[in-house]
Amino acid sequence: MKATGSGIVLLAEIIYSLDFVYSPLEQIIVDENHAEYSSENGIMYNKDKTEILFLSKALEIEFLELADTVTTIGAGLFSGMTNIKAISMPGVTTVLESAFANSEFESFYAPNLTYIYSGAFQNCQWADQVDLTNVKYIGSYAFAGTNITEAVLPNVEQIDVLAFLGSTLTSVSVGPYLSGDLS
Repeated sequence: MKATGSGIVLLAEIIYSLDFVYSPLEQIIVDENHAEYSSENGIMYNKDKTEILFLSKALEIEFLELADTVTTIGAGLFSGMTNIKAISMPGVTTVLESAFANSEFESFYAPNLTYIYSGAFQNCQWADQVDLTNVKYIGSYAFAGTNITEAVLPNVEQIDVLAFLGSTLTSVSVGPYLSGDLS
């Protein structure tokens, strides 16, 4: 690791097992010749930019628009984020564990969400903005503690236990694809 000053770190070789999610780093700059990772504007991606792996909690930006190539939001990536007010993720299909838990957004756009993993939107009071039209899977606690009142899920195939625990959900509509024990 080579420090470049003011919280910016240049990583020639990145050890993926390091947990950068809750790090005080401001950004990660990846050498353009790195075989597995890349970076742009201080955001760390996998090489083909389909998954965001690191985004500084100190990032000072009010609107974040992700490229269409980004299909996966990493676990805990936006957890507790309060400085970004609006986010647009047109290509995102998968939101991993606790990706947005306890975050605050005023505007959220992700029309192609398909897989929402455990705790992804837990305690988010803006979760009623999440478009569930294309969702096939909702993990446990995904919307726990949220203000979501209605869930229209025409394509859902699986909803794990306690997915909406403690939410304000009063209405659920599912299509013909949901299967399994719902007791």
